[in-house]
Parts: sequence; C-alpha cells; structure tokens
Amino acid sequence: MNQTTAIIFSHASMRVNSTPSTDQAASQPTRQATFIGAILAFVFIFLGLVGNILLITTILSVKKLRT
Repeated sequence: MNQTTAIIFSHASMRVNSTPSTDQAASQPTRQATFIGAILAFVFIFLGLVGNILLITTILSVKKLRT
C-alpha cells in the first residue's frame, strides 16, 4: 500500500494513503474484460493475417502489380 507521511503545523505527523480506496478496485481488470480483450485481439490478428494473404495472392496473380 502506498503511504506517505505528512507533517502538519502542530508538529504532529499523520499517515495518509496516497491512493484512494476506489482506485484499488479499478487497478485490476476483471476476468470478463480480459476475456473480451483476448477475443478482440484474436479477431484483429486473424483478420490481419487473412488480409495479408489476400494482398500477397493478389500481387502474385496480377502481372501488372508484380513489376
């Protein structure tokens, strides 16, 4: 836990938590968000590979594009 010590004018020190408790819940992604992110990453990678294969086959099949 991130804690800092603050000295106030009455020469007493108090411990202050530098991260609010509401941020601690948001710091870790949920399992559902991780799953959705993984699925989207897989879809983008798959579509990128299909697009690259289509582009390469088009370039190789059209003589005008090979030169």
